[in-house]
Amino acid sequence: MAVAHRHQRGARSSAQKAADGGEKPASRNHPVPLNPSDDPERTMAQRQILELVERATDSLPDVYRTVFVARVIEGLSIEETAELLGVRPETVKTRLHRARALVRKALDDQIGPVLLDAFPFAGRRCDRLTSAVMQRLGLES
Repeated sequence: MAVAHRHQRGARSSAQKAADGGEKPASRNHPVPLNPSDDPERTMAQRQILELVERATDSLPDVYRTVFVARVIEGLSIEETAELLGVRPETVKTRLHRARALVRKALDDQIGPVLLDAFPFAGRRCDRLTSAVMQRLGLES
């Protein structure tokens, strides 16, 4: 909420610039806040995920990126975004839905294979573990 108010009062937002000139919003370098309880690997992973999201956002077609930036990054309401872009609120909802789907797909394309490698199926080990648990529960002899 505070983000939306700040952008309403301040200079032109990146969503407005993108809407006016079709320019892409500048790449954002948001440092992930460092929490002393976080380990360096977790902090680095968070930064890498943020970079992937930024790249996915930057690669969206203009009509979707503008709505995505206005709604998700700038925090504008559906009505504010519709007014900014000169479209109906229903159009904003549709474009946001499609933008999110495209971002999700881009992330899945990049991260999906990594996750499969990180958590491979253990095959025989899983079978042994399942059998041991079932025996312990007395459900298998």
